[in-house]
Amino acid sequence: FFLMRRRPPRSTQSRSSAASDVYKRQVHGDINMRILLIRHGESTNNILLDLSRQAYEKARQADPGITELGILQSIRVAEYIKNKGWNVLRIYCSPLLRGCLTAQHMQLSLIHI
Repeated sequence: FFLMRRRPPRSTQSRSSAASDVYKRQVHGDINMRILLIRHGESTNNILLDLSRQAYEKARQADPGITELGILQSIRVAEYIKNKGWNVLRIYCSPLLRGCLTAQHMQLSLIHI
């Protein structure tokens, strides 16, 4: 999934920040927008793969949820975004459960931080 955020125009710097390499910049009129691409939190399949390849192949789910660590990762990303002072306009995610759950926890965290 990805987040869209709006920020004020950059001051007259000759170079862009290192952080600007992380996301794609789009300019629409006088609005400067950045799109953040963020991977889903740790899925339950990731745990299986850490155990063994055999466990992964036996119990793998087609549409897994996220673990407690995945929830914590979602909250930490939201805290990072909030600490940067970025204004999130929209959150888009894949229809897969792990993407939806990650987006949901990020959204709740952004509201309550």
